[in-house]
Amino acid sequence: MIVVGLILFSIPAWPLLAFVWYALRNWRGGWRAVAVLPALPLAYVAVRIVVDTSIDPTSHNLWPFEIVIWSIAGLIGFGLIALLRWIWSPRKPQQEGQDA
Repeated sequence: MIVVGLILFSIPAWPLLAFVWYALRNWRGGWRAVAVLPALPLAYVAVRIVVDTSIDPTSHNLWPFEIVIWSIAGLIGFGLIALLRWIWSPRKPQQEGQDA
């Protein structure tokens, strides 16, 4: 029952983790390291929830909301990083004779 609960309440984190996974596989250079940054606060919160609830089970009664909030914040952060990467990435000049 606990495993099912963990899976269901971790669903909001899946898009962020999918974007980070995509960036780690496809981005190069320093962008790859920067892509991980939005997921770090979410990882910290998840570890903190596990540690705190193992000490006192009543300490994080609203932990699903914490996961949702930090997942949304991470998605916004990842979106900003992707936007900066798109703005700063060098574009290949279009060759003559090719249709767009």
